[in-house]
Parts: sequence; structure tokens; C-alpha cells
Amino acid sequence: MAETSQALAQALALWPYHQYTALWQVAVHNRDAQEALTRLEQMLETLEQPWQLGDTVLYRRMAPQAKEFQPGELRALLLGQLEQDPDLSWLREHPRAQALLQRIHP
Repeated sequence: MAETSQALAQALALWPYHQYTALWQVAVHNRDAQEALTRLEQMLETLEQPWQLGDTVLYRRMAPQAKEFQPGELRALLLGQLEQDPDLSWLREHPRAQALLQRIHP
């Protein structure tokens, strides 16, 4: 299912972030720390890349009414979830997660 979600995001020229969200959720569900952190890092990387809603066929007509893309808000949400969500305590303890959080909050 996650791979189908990734392929659909690519086929519809959606924001690259969407290619990783289902894979992230599966990795978290399976408690696969390496995979979850890889997907989280990919999601965070896509936030650094500009993306315009109006550039996609699917959302072109929505673009004039849509809120301007705010990557900082989503970045804060993702990292806040990693830092505070009790369901992610197992992941937060992983050395790679600790290193990621340390880079954010030196």
C-alpha cells in the first residue's frame, strides 16, 4: 500500500513529501527505526525544496485560494512529534534520532 501511495504521488506530480508519508507510517507501525528515520529525513529534505501547488495538474485550480506553502510549519510539526509524541519514545531513543534532534537543538 505504501509503495502504491508513493507511485500515485509521483504519477500526479504531487509534492515529493507525499512520496514518503505512507512509507514513514508503515515504518513507525512496524517499529523499524532505521526505515522510519530514513523516511523522516527524506520528508525533512523535501521541505527544503520549493514546490508550487499550482504546478500540479491535480491542484492547479486550487492554487489561488490555497494558503501559501509554509515549510517551516510542517518541519516544526514533524520534529515536535518526534520530540514529544509518547508513541514515538522508542524512536526518539535511537542514536540517529538523537543526532537529528541535536542538530536541530544544539
